[in-house]
Amino acid sequence: MMRNNSTHPGFTAIELLITLFIAAMALATGYQLYIAIITESGNTRMEAEVGSMAYSRVRSYTTSAVAPCTPATLFYQPSINLGNGIGDGMITVTRDCPNMSLPNLNRITASIRYGSPQKTVTHATYVSPEGL
Repeated sequence: MMRNNSTHPGFTAIELLITLFIAAMALATGYQLYIAIITESGNTRMEAEVGSMAYSRVRSYTTSAVAPCTPATLFYQPSINLGNGIGDGMITVTRDCPNMSLPNLNRITASIRYGSPQKTVTHATYVSPEGL
C-alpha cells in the first residue's frame, strides 16, 4: 500500500479567506476611527472659535464695570450668524455682583449658545472700576 503524501507550498483557501476577512475588519475599523477623528476635530475647531468670540466679548465689556456694582444685561442677541461654518447662535453678556462684601467687584460674563444640539461656551472675568 502506497501513500502519496505530497505537500505544496502556499496557503489554503480557508487561510486566505480568514486573512482577507481580518484585513477587511481592520480597514473598516480604521475608516471609523478616521471619521471619528475628523468629526471631533471639527467640533473642537468650532468650540475654539466660539470660545475666542466669547473671550473677545468679555474683554470689550470690561470697561462697563461700575461702582457700586449693579447687575445688568450688557448685550443680548437672540439670533446672530456666528460665521465660519458655525451657523446661528445666541450671545449674552451680563454684569453681576459675585460678592456683596466687595461692592465694587463686577463679574463680566459672556455666554454663546450655538449648534445642534445646543452647546454653550462661557467666559468670565472679574473687574473693579476703582480697584479693591
